[in-house]
Amino acid sequence: MREKLSSKIKILESYHTIRSDLIKRFVETVEKLDKWELFRINPFVFAEKYGFSEQEAVELFIYSARSGIFDFSWNFICPHCGAILTAESSLNSFQIKNNRCYLCKVNIPVELDDYVEVSFTINPDIKKLVLRSETRREDFFKYYFSANFIRSQDFREYSAEVFRRFDIVLSEKSKTLSFEAEKGKIYRLYLINLNAIIYFETDQEENKRKQTIELIVDQKMIQEQHLAIHSGKVSIQIFNHMNESIGMTFLNTDENEMNQVVMANKSHLKKFLTGKMLLNNQIFRNIFKIQNLDSNLRLKVRSLTLLFTDLKDSTALYDKIGDMAAYKLIQEHFKILTEIVKKNSGAVIKTMGDAVMASFSEPFDGIKAAVDMIQTLKLSDGDGKIRLGLKIGLHEGHALAIHANEKLDYFGQTVNIAARLQGLSDTNQIWISDSIMQDSKVETFLQENQYSLEKHQVALKGIGSEVKAYKCYIKQL
Repeated sequence: MREKLSSKIKILESYHTIRSDLIKRFVETVEKLDKWELFRINPFVFAEKYGFSEQEAVELFIYSARSGIFDFSWNFICPHCGAILTAESSLNSFQIKNNRCYLCKVNIPVELDDYVEVSFTINPDIKKLVLRSETRREDFFKYYFSANFIRSQDFREYSAEVFRRFDIVLSEKSKTLSFEAEKGKIYRLYLINLNAIIYFETDQEENKRKQTIELIVDQKMIQEQHLAIHSGKVSIQIFNHMNESIGMTFLNTDENEMNQVVMANKSHLKKFLTGKMLLNNQIFRNIFKIQNLDSNLRLKVRSLTLLFTDLKDSTALYDKIGDMAAYKLIQEHFKILTEIVKKNSGAVIKTMGDAVMASFSEPFDGIKAAVDMIQTLKLSDGDGKIRLGLKIGLHEGHALAIHANEKLDYFGQTVNIAARLQGLSDTNQIWISDSIMQDSKVETFLQENQYSLEKHQVALKGIGSEVKAYKCYIKQL
């Protein structure tokens, strides 16, 4: 493995923003991992286990993916059972894949916030992983269910109660499943690979003769089927025409009880790197600027914090100090703001003239960045007489991630409101919407930093109704 890693490590070392001692320790750790530990790595779990900070681990894996050591995996997870409904190396697939978990009978919002897990698997050129045994049930469940899903005791007990058997059918082979059907019972056969389910619904009629049902498994298979059977002996002949082995679990469930268990499930997910977090990561945006994205890409984000900045009287600055000095000053201002955004777990989406648009996963991160920007931005043209005044607006809400100009951008009313709030701002003011204030930490943080808050009802251009907003400022500035 070391020999195959050597050339990739040199690429990783070429990114001078990573400390060499971190790279050395990271590579030494990776070399010791077994095959399952190299599969769909959660960078937060990795960080805790091996003594890295979360930020260090995320950045190391992003740079390693760019260097060809690891591959991204975008996994769409059912929050009720942990099934990985979609696992793709590209974002494009999430707008077209089925968002229903047929095991739990629930539709899951295809949003980047909560259930799109970004993990990292060793590149097959470095080490080819053989993960699915032809006979081991444990391997199928580890492969098709997220390791970040922690099952509650109630969920484990119910699963054990309704579970009847697990089978694997090899490619182009068949298997017979026989059972005794009871009157009024519903039996379910869940095909793990395909996220497909067949219901065998037993009526009240008893059949003395053995019933035989043929089931063809292929790419054209309907994901949910209901078949009526009589009570008595049943034989299901399963023919696998897929190019891979199929794992099947057979369950005997009461429909109402199953629904109650799913809805009341106290299982939870470990903290993991979400799709939203990755899109709001500055390093990811810097080194993956051009991707083979669908021009019609539309991805929903349920909660996104957007920050807009602008410079006060920047046009007059060119007349006052000349083009060269003004340009240098404004570029330095971009550099400072970008570093502050990155430090606060955000990403600069784009610059427009002398304005910046940045995104954050949480309102608190956005407000910390805004305050830091105003406190830090003490730029001069060299004689100390020029200071740039910053105007900031923030809003939190839903948005669409779209493909524009060879990178991901955001679109929607949340973008419009954040931009309009910035337009209300004067020098060293921060205008924030009520949705930002709903984060309990925001007001406390502003007060701790000597900010006064004024509540307003404002009419914003292009927005149908008035918006509750807050002007935040320090009186002595």
